[in-house]
Amino acid sequence: PEPKKPTIPPGFEPMPKMKKIPLIGAIACGEPITAEQNIEKMVDVPENIRCDFSLTCHGDSMVDAGIHDKDVVYIRIQPEVENGEIAAVRIGEEATLKHVYLHENFIELRPENPAFNSIILSREDMNDVVIEGKAVGLCRDI
Repeated sequence: PEPKKPTIPPGFEPMPKMKKIPLIGAIACGEPITAEQNIEKMVDVPENIRCDFSLTCHGDSMVDAGIHDKDVVYIRIQPEVENGEIAAVRIGEEATLKHVYLHENFIELRPENPAFNSIILSREDMNDVVIEGKAVGLCRDI
C-alpha cells in the first residue's frame, strides 16, 4: 500500500514551499554582495518571494516601517528603486537599509524613526553609493 501523506490538523496552515538564499554578513567593498566570503549561512525563504539574498538588520532606524533590530530582510538585487522604496544601500564599505529618494543634485537615505536623521549625499559623493537591491519582505524570530 502507498504511504499515507501526513494530514494537516484543522485550522493549521501548511508550510509554503521553501528555497534557500544567502544571509549576507558585513558587506565588503568592490566585490559582489553575494561573494562567498560575505555569506554567513543559507536561510529558508518562501518560494513565492522573489529575492536574491537577505540581510540581518542592526539598529532601530527603520522601526516605524515595522523593521526591527535583528530582523532578517529579504532583498531583490536591482540597481535602481522608485523614490520612497526601502533598499539596501552601500556607502563605501558600510551598508544601510533606508527609504531612497533621488533628487537632482543629491540622494537622500531617509530612516523611519524620528530619532535618526536622513543621510544626504551630494552628487560628488554619489560615486560611493551603490543600491544593492530593494527590500521585499522580512522574517522575525519571535
